[in-house]
Amino acid sequence: DEALPIVPLAVLAETVFGEQVRLVGEGEALGNWRPELGVALSVSPTSYPAWTLGSRAAALGDGSKVLQFKFVTVADNGVARWEPGPNRTLFLPTSGHVVLATTFGEQPDAVAQALKPP
Repeated sequence: DEALPIVPLAVLAETVFGEQVRLVGEGEALGNWRPELGVALSVSPTSYPAWTLGSRAAALGDGSKVLQFKFVTVADNGVARWEPGPNRTLFLPTSGHVVLATTFGEQPDAVAQALKPP
């Protein structure tokens, strides 16, 4: 649905070759807290260590207005490393854009930004 908000995510995460950063959380779209089923973020040699995802909110939140999630690094052998601290919470607007930019492992309340662009 074109009216749903777009939620671009960016997380700074230092990884080693073969690791992937995934968005894992409650609901089927976020893998039901199972790293192997989470949403894989993208990175390129020119953007590293910024891992990104651009997705419509409905694709992330199963229709929910609140996302509970964490970032997880997953090695090529399947070993997951969860970021420490409490779960992250993102409140989704009913329209417009939300941008989330943060750092892997930083406390969400101190670093996460949910901003509506001007």
